[in-house]
Amino acid sequence: MLHFLVHGIHHAFPNDHYRIVFPPILGYPVWYIILEKTYKQILPTWIYYMFAIGATFGYVAYDSIHYQLHKCDPKNGNNYLIQMKKDHMQHHYKNGTIGFGVTQHFWDGVFDTMVTKDDPKMKEIKTD
Repeated sequence: MLHFLVHGIHHAFPNDHYRIVFPPILGYPVWYIILEKTYKQILPTWIYYMFAIGATFGYVAYDSIHYQLHKCDPKNGNNYLIQMKKDHMQHHYKNGTIGFGVTQHFWDGVFDTMVTKDDPKMKEIKTD
């Protein structure tokens, strides 16, 4: 139930602009528990602050790209952005068990969840 409320609702309504990014009201407790209560206790202060700033910036960048993939038309962008949008939309509309690499495809290669055109479940869909 919690997973559906936090993330599943986004898959149920992928174009609802209120549900594309992770809600900050839910994100802060996760950030606080993971970074403040865990890493701050085990890392030296100067490393902790570098790690916390990097993790926060990285997640904001990820969520921004995710939002752009849902709401923008990358026709005038580069081929990588166009392919990312196609793969992400196929993840939402065709097969939710592959294509998790929203901002890059590296981890899809590692975990063998790459979107491939020869998969019979994956027919080309329009992104416009």
